[in-house]
Amino acid sequence: MPVPDFNSVGVLPPHSEFRVGVPITLADISPFPATALEVCQKLGNTPDRREILYGWLQFRKLLRDIGHDGGFQWVDGSFTEDAEKNRGRSPSDIDVVSFLPPAPANLDPAILQVIADQNITKKNYKVHHMIVRLNWSGDILVEHTRFWWGLLSHRKDDGIWKGMLKIDLNTIANDADANNHLVSLGLQDK
Repeated sequence: MPVPDFNSVGVLPPHSEFRVGVPITLADISPFPATALEVCQKLGNTPDRREILYGWLQFRKLLRDIGHDGGFQWVDGSFTEDAEKNRGRSPSDIDVVSFLPPAPANLDPAILQVIADQNITKKNYKVHHMIVRLNWSGDILVEHTRFWWGLLSHRKDDGIWKGMLKIDLNTIANDADANNHLVSLGLQDK
C-alpha cells in the first residue's frame, strides 16, 4: 500500500479510508507499510522536508553500519501531517521509533549513546529518535510499544487521530533510490 494522502484534517489517516466503517483487518490500520522511496516521493515536497528526509536516510545508514540490519521504524510526528497548512510552518524533524534487534556485542558504547540520545540525533540527523528493543521481555516490549503508539497516534494540540508509517530497515537499495530521488529534486548530495 502506498503512503496514503493526508485526510480532510491534514494528517495521514489512522485507518484505511477505502473501507466505510470500522477497520476489520490489520491491513486497514496504521502504521501503514511503506518504503523509504515512497516516503520521500510522497512527503519530500519542500526543500525543508527533503533536508529532514536526507538526515533520516543517513541515520538509517548509520543504524545498518553499526549492525542493525534488521528491525523496522515507525515514522510519525508533524512530518506526517500537512504541517505547512495546519501549523503554518515546516516540520523541524521527523519522529522515528526504531524497533531494533539486540545491539551487536562488539558495538562501541559511544555509538550506542549517539543513536539513543535524542538531542544528538535531532542535531545531526533531524531525527527525533526512540528505541524499542525486539529482544525485551514480552511485557516490557508491549508496554513500550503501547506508550509510543499512544503518544504518536494523536496530534498533541487537539487529540486528532493520525496514522503512522512502518519502514523496514534492511532496504539498502531502496534507501539509495530514495536518496537519488531527493537529489533529483535539487537536494545537494552530501
